[in-house]
This record gives sequence, C-alpha cells and structure tokens, in this order.
Amino acid sequence: SLTKKIENEEWYQAMIDDCQAIITETVFTSRMALIEGKHALGKRILQELERGEEVLLHACAKSLGMSERNLRYCIEFAKKYPDLKKALDSFEEQKNISWNKIRTLYLPKIKPAPCQHENLIVICAHCRRKIKDYESKIKKE
Repeated sequence: SLTKKIENEEWYQAMIDDCQAIITETVFTSRMALIEGKHALGKRILQELERGEEVLLHACAKSLGMSERNLRYCIEFAKKYPDLKKALDSFEEQKNISWNKIRTLYLPKIKPAPCQHENLIVICAHCRRKIKDYESKIKKE
C-alpha cells in the first residue's frame, strides 16, 4: 500500500524521529514549567505565612481558584526543597519527573481539609436522585 511505501522511506523515518523528539521536549518543558510554577507559588506564600496559616490559605485558595490542599503541597515542596535545581537533580526520574510524581513520591501526604458544610445530602444508590428531607424522614421512623 501507499502508506507502507511512505513509512519505509528514509526521509519519512527522519521526520517521525524529529516529531517524536519535539513531542518529548515539549512534554518535558511543560512539566518543568508547572513544577517551577508550583515551587514559586509555595515560596511566595511561605513569605506571608506568619500572618496566619489557616486564614491565609483559605483566602489564597479562594482568590486563586485552587484547593487549599494543592496550595499546601506547593508550600511543602518549597519548604522541603528550597533549592529547586538541586531537588530536580536529586529526583531519580530526571526528565520523566512530573508534579504528580513529586507530590506522591517526595512530599508528605496531605489530607483534605475537613468539610465545613452543615447540611447532609443523601443520594439514592439505586436511582442517583437526591433525597430531600432525609433527616425528617429518619426522625419519623
């Protein structure tokens, strides 16, 4: 077939190799940009923590559209690895490192903040509908 013929051409293989290298470098560059950004975010928030951690994290999370837990990971990253270059050199994954790997392999596990909601919402396991007035139904029984 025509496709098989093109795939066997030397110029085609060279182009595919170039494209794969571009993809690899682009993925690496985007991962590094995210990691550098998370580190910078953690360092910046660390500078202000003496103002009150809980209040600051809650306000930052709301203003930045991020979870408090994610911000805590950024802060832990900056605390544990103040020198980002040394940290990146020390990770065994090298070019295959990602923010997810850093969070799961190199930082302490951070539990989600306890929920502040007061109202209980119950969803039927069978039909997946919200059961209104669940508490009042329980009290009647």
